[in-house]
Amino acid sequence: MSNKTNAEIDKELEEVLGSHKTKIRIVGTGGGGNNTVTRLLEVSVSEVDVIAVNTDAQDLLYAKADHKILIGRNITNGLGAGSDPQKGEDSAKETIEELEEILSGSDMVFITCGLGGGTGTGSAPVIADIAKKSGALTIAVVTLPFSDEGIVRWENARKGLEQLQNSVDTVIVVQNDLLLDLVPDMPLNAAFRFADEILVNAVRGITELVTERGLVNLDFADVKTIMQNGGLAMIGLGETESQDDIEEAAQKALQNPLLDIDITGAKSALIHITGGQELSLKSAKTIMKTVAERLDPSAKIIWGTRIDESMGHSLRVMLIVTCLKSEKYVTSKTDRFRTESTPNFEISDEPHGQDETTAVEVIEDSKQASLLNSSKSQKVFSEIFMEEAETDISVMAEAIGNLDAKSDNKKYLQDISNSASSIYSSSELFDYNKISEFAELLGELTKDGLNGKLILSEEVLELFQQMPPALRNAIDGNEQDLEAIKLKILTLLDSVTQSGDTDSAQDFDSAEEEPEILNESEARADEIEDLEYSNVREAVKYFDKLL
Repeated sequence: MSNKTNAEIDKELEEVLGSHKTKIRIVGTGGGGNNTVTRLLEVSVSEVDVIAVNTDAQDLLYAKADHKILIGRNITNGLGAGSDPQKGEDSAKETIEELEEILSGSDMVFITCGLGGGTGTGSAPVIADIAKKSGALTIAVVTLPFSDEGIVRWENARKGLEQLQNSVDTVIVVQNDLLLDLVPDMPLNAAFRFADEILVNAVRGITELVTERGLVNLDFADVKTIMQNGGLAMIGLGETESQDDIEEAAQKALQNPLLDIDITGAKSALIHITGGQELSLKSAKTIMKTVAERLDPSAKIIWGTRIDESMGHSLRVMLIVTCLKSEKYVTSKTDRFRTESTPNFEISDEPHGQDETTAVEVIEDSKQASLLNSSKSQKVFSEIFMEEAETDISVMAEAIGNLDAKSDNKKYLQDISNSASSIYSSSELFDYNKISEFAELLGELTKDGLNGKLILSEEVLELFQQMPPALRNAIDGNEQDLEAIKLKILTLLDSVTQSGDTDSAQDFDSAEEEPEILNESEARADEIEDLEYSNVREAVKYFDKLL
């Protein structure tokens, strides 16, 4: 029998707990992910390290996190990925050593982002690979776009989800469209914030199962049992104002629109129950039994309960169902969007790895999808685009102001090219087709300048000077100046393509001196304005034949 006192034994136990404390890290990547981790710190999630990752230096500056990592410095120059997931992926790979260092030694890593953009969609699978290879239980908590966000964002989300499923143990998916079933009258920008809260509650709920003491305690091994190789997962939330309505809270979690799937026969589930001082073990068991009746009789279920005095008489149930197999993924709110050939996620019955599933999107006609934005959501997205574009236009204007016919302009041309690329991605995303066509042409023009094919004569410099105000006017609805500049750029590109001569400024001057030719080009452009091209280069080739 040990002669140690209780105080000595307690001290030893504390030392053991300290030496084997579960290391949990939460990584928010991209704009949506940064919003989530900022909110997590605001609600004081304890005993976790919070990491913000972004390609956009400005977004990262205002994010709240224990650690911040700017990825892709040499790729995006801190200006963001411009809704291009490839840039997000390349940026994460460029900064892989720093990411590996900060994630080393983790027991559990959460990765949260909004799928559909550039940074989060592209970098999340890379970060997940790093976490998984380090031996950590890796869980992604992500949102899918609102259907009104357009076909480009949905396509990005589809690819990102497929890649993420191959890199994590479990991916919990929140469908933004289904949030509108919970709060149908909520303005769209408020719905985005509500989506952030869902992600926060999911991450917080799982971490508190491990880090917080409760009526029924769970440890890291319990969570790992359910979440390791959990594949695709969905979340359900239920809350009542009174603990007299115990079963109602459970039924709300089961019937929650976010859990847009029949869980009958599901083989794994995690249940987290939180209530005020009145919460009893009997009440918690009643909830657990209500949920268990919907699952497979042999299902693995872990559950925990925690007292939160601030909840008063309220009761909250969080349900996470893993290893899902379902024929339909996105339903309800996306039905209208899908009838016009928009994203339809389906879950394959074939196993992928261990109990993993693969999301497959069926898209038939992207042009029709872009016409489905409601007037309310379109106004919100227009404001978002205007804000994003103004930042890029300001960077472009500064670079153009530094251009000099007698100096080395590579840095400034590269800044203009980066800004044009960002504007192109944003305008494609929000269906500003005229602006995206212009931005793509500008990208080709600056490429010719960087390659030494374009001479920056006074006339060319003057043309560049006209671009920022023309872009701002186009965003406000006046596209006339932008169209005129676009025709001049086409003339320049045509002269470079046909002659291969670096003295393209001379060709441009000639075009300026012969307005009848340009006017003829404009007339022919008007005649063919109903024609469509798969890209701007095809349009340039068509103009080559006309001029």
